[in-house]
Amino acid sequence: MKTLYVILYVGLLWLRWMASSLPGYVHPDEYCQSPEITAGSVFNIETFTPWEYQPQHAARSIVIPYLVTGIPFCLLRFIEAVTGTWHEVPETLVIFLVQRTACFLFSILIDYSVISVCRYLKQGIVLPLFLVATSQVMLVYYIRPFSNSAEAIILGLSLVVYTKLWQKVTA
Repeated sequence: MKTLYVILYVGLLWLRWMASSLPGYVHPDEYCQSPEITAGSVFNIETFTPWEYQPQHAARSIVIPYLVTGIPFCLLRFIEAVTGTWHEVPETLVIFLVQRTACFLFSILIDYSVISVCRYLKQGIVLPLFLVATSQVMLVYYIRPFSNSAEAIILGLSLVVYTKLWQKVTA
């Protein structure tokens, strides 16, 4: 039975990867907020910076976009430098797939958080994990470079840290 659950989960991961790697449009922020800002500085190209990220307005922090797309773009630059495939500006498809692959990998941290909290509560893992893995929020929003997706990951990892600390305090 455990093998069946693993096969189902791997199938759901494949579905999540497919959903993340296919082009689609949920909200302009997935293209204009995070990747456009970080691509401008990492690839040294001229991009439009939305008003809330401009220094004179400073309504939003640049930290989340750099965590979600800036680090993957820097990693792409590093890989290009090491392999000798340096491009002035990488192809659009490569930039798209790099950011979506990073979001896909970050979404697995939510699965890890669910598993860790279930183990701490001594509850079954299968149902909560499959509920999260099949949810619209996971298959649409958490695989895109939204700040809310990063905040959900941070919240999930915070719960993991809290449960680990609580185990040590109560032990």
